[in-house]
Order: sequence, then structure tokens, then C-alpha cells
Amino acid sequence: QHGAYAGRLFERIRGSLAPGGRAAFGDLMFENATERERLLAKYAADDSVAGSIREEFFWDLPTAVPRLERLEFAVQTRRFSELSWGVAAQLPDGRV
Repeated sequence: QHGAYAGRLFERIRGSLAPGGRAAFGDLMFENATERERLLAKYAADDSVAGSIREEFFWDLPTAVPRLERLEFAVQTRRFSELSWGVAAQLPDGRV
């Protein structure tokens, strides 16, 4: 469900940017499924965090990055904290 929403969001952003245009995202994300499980176990005693991990939408980088790349974005990621990441996406500038 969230994956389909993200795919449509990325397509709309792609359609609204000029060549060379950039998009930046900052949100709660997981590096991968193993990292999600590790953090879920780490915060098991803190139901506010563990509950959020189980119930809320966190970006999944192994899904989001390839979706952006399929839309011709060059993608960079950066971890800001244990649960937060930034994603920078830029379209080619169209010059030959």
C-alpha cells in the first residue's frame, strides 16, 4: 500500500521537475529489513518507539532508491540518526 503511494508520489515529482531538477526527502527510514528488525528488537522495551516501528510507515531504502532510479533520478542517501535518513534525487540536466 505505502509502496504504491510512494511510486505515484515519485512519478508526480518527476513530472513536475525541469531537467536537472532536484527533490529532497527527510523522514524515518530503514536501511534494509535487517536493520528494521534490529531496531525493533533494540526498542522492544520502549513501546512508544517499538509500536511506531510496527504500526507507522517508515521508508524502506531498498525499495525507494530503485524506484527513484527507474525514473532517471541520480540518488544519494545520508543517515542523520538511527531512524532518520535524507534522500536527495536529481534528474539529468538534459544537456548533451
